[in-house]
Amino acid sequence: MSEFAFSGLNLAAITPFDAQGKIDYPRFETLLEC
Repeated sequence: MSEFAFSGLNLAAITPFDAQGKIDYPRFETLLEC
């Protein structure tokens, strides 16, 4: 359980944002596929 929570925190930390401060969804999806 704790591993899942930790990976959630990691995911939040690595979420890519573009110059306007919005989530860069194409890059975000490639991160999720790993």
